[in-house]
Amino acid sequence: MDTLVFVISQLAKPFFRIENLFVIIIFTTFFSLIRKWQKTLVISIRIALALAVLVTYTAPAQFLVSRLENKYEQPTRSSLDTAGGVIVLGGALVEGQVPFERKQIVINENGERLTTALQVLKQNQKWKLLYSTGSGQLLVNGVSEFDAAKQFFQQQKIDSNRLIFESISRSTYENANRSFKLINPKKTPWILITSATHMKRAVRTFKEAGWSVIPYPVDFQTGTSINYKQFSPGKGIQLWNRWIHENVASILYEVRFQLD
Repeated sequence: MDTLVFVISQLAKPFFRIENLFVIIIFTTFFSLIRKWQKTLVISIRIALALAVLVTYTAPAQFLVSRLENKYEQPTRSSLDTAGGVIVLGGALVEGQVPFERKQIVINENGERLTTALQVLKQNQKWKLLYSTGSGQLLVNGVSEFDAAKQFFQQQKIDSNRLIFESISRSTYENANRSFKLINPKKTPWILITSATHMKRAVRTFKEAGWSVIPYPVDFQTGTSINYKQFSPGKGIQLWNRWIHENVASILYEVRFQLD
């Protein structure tokens, strides 16, 4: 079941990215022009223009993403004192051929998951860190994130006795369930570190698996106020991709929770 869901999600993922929608619209427009499908041509041009405006003016995307990111506040230091350890969800390290061929760790835009984890570990020398990740690739080629994570924490000179790796999860659902079986935390809360846009779904999933977690959102994409003067296609595409990904995933997870 888990493998089937993973394969389907990976195959469907490209169809929910804004840049790929632009490619589909361009091909549709070009094909309609050649075949002289006037109505289809007009519709595709209108959709392209509307989509271009939507991604260029970022205020709507900022508003929607900020609603995800504002779900949980940053925890206070005192609120972390009851924690039994730290959970970091994978997604901050680049997999594949590039880190393998360059023989270097490559950190992506979610790197705050790692830097925050290092910072939190300094607060309590008794805490252990559980890094939950496998590989997001359908066919593993080169370095997996699990391998990169082990190397990263080794380079940061974190005592190996403080590290626990859950190395076969491919989704948040698997992160939560496999990690719970590995740790068996009972009622002791653990600090959960992941991107702010991902935190709402992550908390829900971990609670369904039986965890008690203290959310520690990082990697914020929006501020506390909306910048109504921002026009940026690159930023707009980035924000819309995150919002679409989280909402589609949340819907699928709700269905899965009902089936479990």
